[in-house]
Amino acid sequence: MHAFETENAPLLQPHSLCDVIAARLREQILDHTLEPGHDINEMELVRHFGVSRTPIREALKVLHSEGLLTAQARRGMVVTQLQESERLHALRLYQLLQNYAKAQCVESSIRKHERIAQPALQKSPLLTKVQMTVERQLRLAYGKAFEQEMAKAIGPDAL
Repeated sequence: MHAFETENAPLLQPHSLCDVIAARLREQILDHTLEPGHDINEMELVRHFGVSRTPIREALKVLHSEGLLTAQARRGMVVTQLQESERLHALRLYQLLQNYAKAQCVESSIRKHERIAQPALQKSPLLTKVQMTVERQLRLAYGKAFEQEMAKAIGPDAL
């Protein structure tokens, strides 16, 4: 045990009020309890959370820096509204991430099957040749499909 550790020390450090408030507001924004365009009223938040304005303002700054809130003149903060082009871009990125995850699963599955089949393949030259042919065909087929999906997801505007 180190000098700075104690037997009864908590495993996790408590979060600041700002972190807790930001997390709750973030959740409400992401699940659309607070919809895009919704005005954020600091005084309502002060009453709701039972805290001073300082942690509320700090939490709002955090959410603003994350792009979840937008500062507007004479209105204060509002929940950010994405433009159509931004929504489409986000969907394209999501599709790319899904395709990447699928590619990782296929690659992992191929490696797993190669490890399982390796002892039998080493004993039979014919099986080795068949395995290499099938694997080559799978990689070619999957590679083209992946390239096509990526091209669809990115779209002509992003290139």
